[in-house]
Amino acid sequence: MSGDKIVKVDDQDVTTISDQDYIISMIKGEENTKVKITVFRPSEGTYLDFDIIRKKIKIENITSEVIDGNIGYIKINMFDSEMAKYFGNHLNGLLDKNIKGLIIDLRDNPGGDYNEVCAIADRLLPEG
Repeated sequence: MSGDKIVKVDDQDVTTISDQDYIISMIKGEENTKVKITVFRPSEGTYLDFDIIRKKIKIENITSEVIDGNIGYIKINMFDSEMAKYFGNHLNGLLDKNIKGLIIDLRDNPGGDYNEVCAIADRLLPEG
């Protein structure tokens, strides 16, 4: 819940560790293995244990739709390692709907894989 504080990972106290990336690395691990996380829930004044099975998480960093005026709209949240492929799929889907124009929304996009950016640009821009 919002406000919970992670205090232990696999029964190891992490309250004195200031490096969040280190704590995250303790939580991450091989898929389908278990990690125990203990949190302090200030709203209840209690400590809770959670046994979690690690899984790969695929975040959808692209969405698309047709907006008013038959304009295609693609929102790219981040250029992850497969974005050019997903962009192509979304663009093809919009082109199949005979869009008249295209908006590519990159607001709040922190960047990402340079090669993916170039592959998308190659799809959109003429040679040279």
